[in-house]
Amino acid sequence: MKRTFILLLLLAHASASLAQLSGPLSGALGPGTFHVIDTISVESTDTLRLLPATTFIFDGLYPFQIHGTLLAEGTETDSIIFMASSQGSPGRWRGLQFLGMTSSGGMMAYCLIQHGRTGVSCSSSSPMFTHCSIRNNSGYDGAGVYCCEGSSPTFMNCTISGNAVDGFDFGVGFGAGVLCWGQNTSPTFTDCSIDANTAFGPGFLACCGGGVACEMDASPIFTNCTINHNTAVSQGGGVYCSSHSFPFFTSCIISGNRAADGGDGPGIGGGVCCTEGSSPSFVKCSIIGNFAQEEGDGVYCWLGWFGEHPPSPIFNSTIIAFSEGEGIYFDSIAAESRITHCNIFGNGGGSFGGRVPAGIGDLVTTNANGDSCDIYMNIFLDPMFVDAAAGDYHLLAGSPCIDAGDPTLPFDPDSTIADIGAFYFHQLAAEPLVVLLPTAYALHPNWPNPFNSSTMIRYDVPQAGKVSLTIFNLLGQRVTTLFDSRQLAGSYTVSWDAANMPSGVYLCRMDAASFVQTRKLVLVK
Repeated sequence: MKRTFILLLLLAHASASLAQLSGPLSGALGPGTFHVIDTISVESTDTLRLLPATTFIFDGLYPFQIHGTLLAEGTETDSIIFMASSQGSPGRWRGLQFLGMTSSGGMMAYCLIQHGRTGVSCSSSSPMFTHCSIRNNSGYDGAGVYCCEGSSPTFMNCTISGNAVDGFDFGVGFGAGVLCWGQNTSPTFTDCSIDANTAFGPGFLACCGGGVACEMDASPIFTNCTINHNTAVSQGGGVYCSSHSFPFFTSCIISGNRAADGGDGPGIGGGVCCTEGSSPSFVKCSIIGNFAQEEGDGVYCWLGWFGEHPPSPIFNSTIIAFSEGEGIYFDSIAAESRITHCNIFGNGGGSFGGRVPAGIGDLVTTNANGDSCDIYMNIFLDPMFVDAAAGDYHLLAGSPCIDAGDPTLPFDPDSTIADIGAFYFHQLAAEPLVVLLPTAYALHPNWPNPFNSSTMIRYDVPQAGKVSLTIFNLLGQRVTTLFDSRQLAGSYTVSWDAANMPSGVYLCRMDAASFVQTRKLVLVK
């Protein structure tokens, strides 16, 4: 028999031993703490409203199934929490399951969803989530968010972090942070952080898409999102696209992700792995500082296990930089890809690897800024980030990425031609740009460090004069001179390509006027 709960604020301090929930719910509930002792649900014709400062503690392997409408609208100071009981099975309650055929499925605001089997799953429903945190969930597929069967939920200003999928039971696991699966599945993610999620487990096919996985014709949209510091032991540390999926990423940061071999897996595509007929689009994105155990540290374009349908990714007005290995690796059978108006720079294994499509990377012309580029208007110059070591990928004045994007794209908000990368440089600010010159000489720590093949060295010059940067080994022998000339006052960055040097500790020495400073550089291959 259906049980309906209508609780007033005066019940907020009711005894927790009496506040137990099971079965169908409707009406209004909260605030207060409630223990879930069996499966709970909202039936198809019902609505349940949860008040701010309400906490659900699941005392067993129970889901919260929403066939009707759930309105869980907390506030910035009084969130609504769904979590496992420390007395029950931490990490194993079954999560919020939106299963209804209704047009919305509900509204979630300032909710914390944690320690579930899957945090949120949506099937044939389209709830909205804003300012929610979905974290530390653990399951087989889509541990944080799992969208399938024609669902189209909306996520805005949400954090999806610390989630994990593993293949130890079934040998496979996809999308630790987000998994989008199936035709007409088109969730949207705007201003979301998808960070520090992990797909791990044994097996050659196992565990793809540490941050995001898109499968089976899914078409999600990601706008102004960060996909950072995720790990997949097999393929696609940040993003994995397969099986004719066609996600769209615009103005997204994909950085610091890893595809690291955890057994028999190949460890490919640190930032992005595209395979088996997928057609992802990356427009005005920044794919920075990613790592792969084997190949394709920035991007791996792969024909796939069955070798029938190559991927056809689109990279437009996107920066691919500072990967530990190749910027983009093409499978032995060349993938169909469109790389236009991009900036590819500072990747430790070179800009490209594998079977590179004809014409890409051959500097045969110049773009509108007069910079050398290939026939697809791709440039290969330092993007000049504000502070790449600190993860600030905004552009400095004078960056070659300014006005070098695809002129057919919408203009930047300052009404100028699109810049390359996730952040545009505002050229028409009301206040004039003030460039602060350094006040002292400085040789900053190199980045990355330790490094594989190449590293960036930043230094400050407070007044015009002669500057030299020299690399020595630990025997005091000069290895190479990076710079030895006169420079104006300013901050500078130089790259050292140590691809031909053995692993070990090296010293970088800066001499300028009476200033001398030395930094240790650790090369690990």
